[in-house]
Amino acid sequence: MNILIKSKNEYLAEAITERFGDRSNHFFSAPSFSKAISVLNDNKIDKVVMELNSINEINLLEYINKYYKNIKILLIANNEIEELLTVARNGEYSVSQQPFDLNGIKDFIINKKMNFKKNRREL
Repeated sequence: MNILIKSKNEYLAEAITERFGDRSNHFFSAPSFSKAISVLNDNKIDKVVMELNSINEINLLEYINKYYKNIKILLIANNEIEELLTVARNGEYSVSQQPFDLNGIKDFIINKKMNFKKNRREL
């Protein structure tokens, strides 16, 4: 499984990769929007773990929802998530509040049932 970690926080990417990296999981780290787009375009990504710290970072979520509808997304966000998710109403995602919990991320990576909000609209 190919998993993109989009975070400016190097610790998050390193912690996830060290804890869950094995033969079945390959991780790509992207600290910026442009790097994340490059990884998405060059690889078949199955899941994205994405840290949202500001409204400006919502562009990547909208891009994934538009062009990569089959990718599962785990959002890690602060308590002001409602404003961010209102903007991202056309997608399917799960949310983990900050500070993040590696066990919650583990459930996402190994396909355990998670509480995904279904907001993708059919046109």
